[in-house]
Amino acid sequence: MHKSFFSYNITRPYPYKWFTPVVIVGGLVEVALVSFINYGISGYELATCASVTFPLNALVYTRNGALPYTLSSVWRETNGSRSFLGSLIYYNNNHLLDCNITQVDIETLGKYNARPTLVARAKVNVRLRSYATCAVDIDTAISDLDNSSGRTYFEMIGAYQDGETNFLSEDSVSLPSLHWGRSIMHVYWKLLFKAWYDSALAVENVDYGGEITLTRPLNQEPNGTAEEVTSENPFHVDCFTEFEFCANHTIPELLTGYGGPYPNIWHIVDTLGKAMWFPTMTDLGYNTSITKYPNMLAYPNLLESLTSNFTNAVEAYETDQKTPHPDRSFGLTLGFGNSSLERKSFNASTTLDTRLGARPSYLSTNYVCQVPRPKSAGVLVFSILIADLVLLQAIWTIFKFTVDTVAERRHPSRGCCRGCQQPEHDGSDADMPFRVHQNDSLLQLVDIPECNEQQHYGGSPRAEHVQILSK
Repeated sequence: MHKSFFSYNITRPYPYKWFTPVVIVGGLVEVALVSFINYGISGYELATCASVTFPLNALVYTRNGALPYTLSSVWRETNGSRSFLGSLIYYNNNHLLDCNITQVDIETLGKYNARPTLVARAKVNVRLRSYATCAVDIDTAISDLDNSSGRTYFEMIGAYQDGETNFLSEDSVSLPSLHWGRSIMHVYWKLLFKAWYDSALAVENVDYGGEITLTRPLNQEPNGTAEEVTSENPFHVDCFTEFEFCANHTIPELLTGYGGPYPNIWHIVDTLGKAMWFPTMTDLGYNTSITKYPNMLAYPNLLESLTSNFTNAVEAYETDQKTPHPDRSFGLTLGFGNSSLERKSFNASTTLDTRLGARPSYLSTNYVCQVPRPKSAGVLVFSILIADLVLLQAIWTIFKFTVDTVAERRHPSRGCCRGCQQPEHDGSDADMPFRVHQNDSLLQLVDIPECNEQQHYGGSPRAEHVQILSK
């Protein structure tokens, strides 16, 4: 007799009355449940959103909605060299990584470079810019970029000019750090153009223009301490006006009148520089630990230090606005118009706001997405059928294995056949379950293995040889 490579098992019914109804009822329930689940999983074509490209000079915001940024440079690094790109490509809500603020510019706008409406209200206007570098991990599997690391670096320039650029988000509850940053920026922006105007007027600088650049000393990157940021010496300063300039100075030096113009402006410059630096850090999701360069808007004690003179500065400015000044024919009529912003110093002991800090950030933009839609009837039925068969087969296998195991332990003898249990017989064919009569020959199964407890319900002992005996 031919022996196939494949085989089958001899089975016997389960000895439980409850087994058949449980399988039927449970099977119907499982079919309905599995089909319902598979309809939700396989019944729709999933929505996908296409990645976007930001060209150079594109205006972007982050998810936090604070400052507008201009994308100024994009590059990738390979073996220590930079390869510059014309745009930030394949961007799809990638988190901003390793963001670092490198510079803050404070530009005073005089009558030659400010809009006439601003000159009519205040002879001097102020524009703030912050420079930041960040990185994103781009999925190179969908791009044509050569660098397999997938990291793309870029520089953005943030801008603030009161009345020209405003924060998109006004949420002081969920974003209190940015709310305080904007409040400080708003107040000290006005304080600087007032102080600058008075100083320029004293030396007859009728242009009122100038620029101040604040950078972190190279030997302090990237580490810093709380004592450093609360001092007036966290920056190196370069500045120029129509008549004077300063290079690589510190604010304590400039306060003494050494090497720079307008000694009475530098306390304000220090606070305004921090008021631009740290909101940018917060907006980009940069919230370092207190042992490194700390974000002053993220920690109550540092925010209290940053706003220590805030109440007095607001009151002094409002008093000055109410005082007649004959030499200010048009100037300085800008009051604190936004009532939603803070006017009092932050008190860490009474304002226990644990939500201070930066949250992870990414660039905010609109994506072109496909709307989920049902599959066609034929494809839907076929998809659910295939998924149902796979899951039902897995459920049945697990269920059968569990019942077999329990039955085998409770009834070990039922896993054996009659031939194993009665290896000796009296010679009659009735006592030999493995003998059958066929014509004039007798099929006899021989070499039947011993009965043992390892034989399962799904299997049975088998004869290894078949002998045909003559009658």
